[in-house]
Amino acid sequence: MVEQLRSFYGQEFVADLAGLYLDDSHRLVGELRTALERADRREIVRTTHDLKSSSAQLGASAASEAAAAIEQAARGELPLEDLRRLSEDFFGVYAHAAEEIRGLTSSGSRPSSAP
Repeated sequence: MVEQLRSFYGQEFVADLAGLYLDDSHRLVGELRTALERADRREIVRTTHDLKSSSAQLGASAASEAAAAIEQAARGELPLEDLRRLSEDFFGVYAHAAEEIRGLTSSGSRPSSAP
């Protein structure tokens, strides 16, 4: 996915897209944590849907799949404790994906608002 974007749009575009992903996903992860604390299933669904989609766009398939699992579970009747366990799994996968995506930025440095 990233190589296709790079070949069509160039490295600068990919670096900008990676930076936007890191900023946006960091915000969404914070919102997911808050939604879990508040047991707000609607917000859990919204944030994980957004994380699923944006992660997929940059080829972070493991993070996208983990977010999709939470989204689907939150739409159902899965107990909140189970949602929290799924979320902890997602946070680990996301941290790894974010580190790899950080490497796509021009300097490879961590944006100030990234996790």
